[in-house]
Amino acid sequence: MDATRQALRDESAKTTSSFSLPGTRKHVAMCVTDQAVRSALLACQPRHPCNLSCCPVCARTRGRRYYLQSLKPAVAALTDPNQLRWITVNVCETDTLNSSDLTGSHHRALRHIVKTLRASYCTTLKGKPHDSQIRIWGVREVEPVMHADGTVRWKWHWHMIVHMDHLLDSEVGNALRKQWSEPHAVRIDPVRCATPKQLQRSLEKLASYPVKTRFTHANAAGQRSWLPAPVIDDLVRWMQARGSHWSRFTVGR
Repeated sequence: MDATRQALRDESAKTTSSFSLPGTRKHVAMCVTDQAVRSALLACQPRHPCNLSCCPVCARTRGRRYYLQSLKPAVAALTDPNQLRWITVNVCETDTLNSSDLTGSHHRALRHIVKTLRASYCTTLKGKPHDSQIRIWGVREVEPVMHADGTVRWKWHWHMIVHMDHLLDSEVGNALRKQWSEPHAVRIDPVRCATPKQLQRSLEKLASYPVKTRFTHANAAGQRSWLPAPVIDDLVRWMQARGSHWSRFTVGR
């Protein structure tokens, strides 16, 4: 039976495109060892979604809902969309997915940075304290990095849309780089918002990142191929333990 499953996985890896979300779902189902998860993935249909964390098709639906219910109305209420920035933070790399309290500790550090920035720009409005409106909408992503010796490391990073509230890019960048000091750990780009359509595309881009869970790795030439089946199985188990809302977070009002 194991030999048969291995042959099926090998054939699926040759014939399935990683750019196809239904194809990715089917290939992941071939690799997982949990019978309940495998059955749910294979039975997933538009009218009866599986809603599993590891299902890229269901993740696309959640991303669309995140855009419509959270990002779109929140950004529409802003008076100056030019204060938005797209910030990527490469948090760290680890040997295993099960690093103790990794997500929580880094998230607390981010919240502390925002709190510090707010306090430093606290102003007085009619004699009352008035906090700045710094706000972050973000998604977490874990991407596998395959090394030449066959070992896998995991790159943890965030993609965020940040309302700067008139802070300078250098001020926010310096505050982030004090915490994440590796070269190229922090990148700040303007959000395209010259037209409502450009702003919509920027927000949809952020909302789509939960769909981008990497079950593939890139070689030196940039070509992507499927991760080994045991690695996919480990990633799926880890994702299922965290639930479908783990990837999204907000900081601020």
